[in-house]
Amino acid sequence: MKLVKKVVYIMLAYQLIYKHVCGAYGLNMKSTTVIKSKKETINSHNKSELIKNRIPVQLMDPIDILMKEHEMGLEQLEIIARAAESIQMHGFSGKAFLEIAHSTRVIDTEMRWHNEKEEKYLFTLLDKHVFESPHVLRHNRREMWQAFNELMMSVKDVEEGRIHGTTIHELIHSAEMVVERFRKQIEKENTIIFPIVRRVLTNDEYEQLRHDICGVVQDHQR
Repeated sequence: MKLVKKVVYIMLAYQLIYKHVCGAYGLNMKSTTVIKSKKETINSHNKSELIKNRIPVQLMDPIDILMKEHEMGLEQLEIIARAAESIQMHGFSGKAFLEIAHSTRVIDTEMRWHNEKEEKYLFTLLDKHVFESPHVLRHNRREMWQAFNELMMSVKDVEEGRIHGTTIHELIHSAEMVVERFRKQIEKENTIIFPIVRRVLTNDEYEQLRHDICGVVQDHQR
């Protein structure tokens, strides 16, 4: 009998604790079940949509792939821009610096990989046509990456404690230069270069571009 009472008391105690927690979050015992059920339904629906809408990499348009990578780059540039502005307006903060450092490293890996694909597969095809822009683009891109390397050095200086009077100013200036040059380059490629690529490449060349870009992306995902 005592054991039964003890079990009942424990069950009541758990119910009271559960009700208290649910009340703190504006829920009740029934609503948590409903929310869980809805969440499972939504997740199941989203997975179905992903499966239904998934396009095999080898069938994707190569320019669409490159533009999607540009979107990722622009997102990281926006983070850097906001963090640099925050430091400039409110002073140095660990949070803002970490955002710059993290996004810089994402760009250093993902956008460098993107850049290599364009150099190796896209521009080599454009060079076969009467088309001077790739040479200009390569020069602009070298300057863009030079500015980026300076930002990486500024980030490393702060991380390793090499702080001097102009360190924060150099960090902000380098961040602003990177954001400006990368955005300008991405816009030029999206609005000028990529439309020209679609127009001047022969069907065979475009299929070769698809094969090369999609092949590299597929290998990267494995």
